[in-house]
Amino acid sequence: MLSRSSMALHLESDGRVGAAADRELWRHPDPGSTQMYRFLEHVNAKYALRLRDYPALHRWSVDNVSAFWEETWHFVGIKASRPYDEVGHSP
Repeated sequence: MLSRSSMALHLESDGRVGAAADRELWRHPDPGSTQMYRFLEHVNAKYALRLRDYPALHRWSVDNVSAFWEETWHFVGIKASRPYDEVGHSP
């Protein structure tokens, strides 16, 4: 399930921008068949986690920036002229 939490913006019928809380935008008919779900399972297996959905994976990626990008690098099969030295982010 993909949803916007807190204050999601939407367009009112009169053209004004309004805010809606926790309104589901779309639901995949078979989330278990997606690459994102396979990535979630990969992260769960490697780090002994029990992430259940996109919001949990997103929280993990924010809390574990280096690990997230390392796993993304390998999972999507990025090819480079040399391996990365470290994963970092700006303060």
